[in-house]
Amino acid sequence: MIEFIKLKCPSCGADLNVDNGLDTFFCQYCGAKILLHGQNSDALQAKAKVKIVETEANKELEMQKEKHRAEKEEREFKEKVSKKAEKEVIIMAVVMLIVCSLVLSCFSFVEKREVKELNSLYSEILIDIQNKDYDIALLKANRLRTSVSTQPEAVKQEWDETRENLIKQIESLKSQTD
Repeated sequence: MIEFIKLKCPSCGADLNVDNGLDTFFCQYCGAKILLHGQNSDALQAKAKVKIVETEANKELEMQKEKHRAEKEEREFKEKVSKKAEKEVIIMAVVMLIVCSLVLSCFSFVEKREVKELNSLYSEILIDIQNKDYDIALLKANRLRTSVSTQPEAVKQEWDETRENLIKQIESLKSQTD
């Protein structure tokens, strides 16, 4: 009668039924070659258990390696996202500085243009006074005001004083001719 021994495949851990008289055979699940060399079933089972423990340890080691690789990838991804965010913040700051510079330049341009226009109007008023066109000079003198809200206070005050002095001068000259 053929006696079968039960053991586990050292490669895949599958339960095997092997003819006790065989010295060499192949696992019917994974195809691994198994050499018995006259070992009894207890020795074969112990050897198979060691192989199973080794296989499980290798699987655990591979899982740990995969876990560390995934953690490293996650750290690298977070660093990349963080660097990208830093670059975006720097770009936004540069854009804001450029916009602020442009706005200030516009205000400065408008302020200078207004002062130029006021100086031109002042010159016209002086010509009108020379030509004794006091009514026209008085109308123009009343328009001699700063309208730009960003104009420095000293400039506003200077033009207010200039306007008041011109109006007094024109009214005085006008009253002398009437």
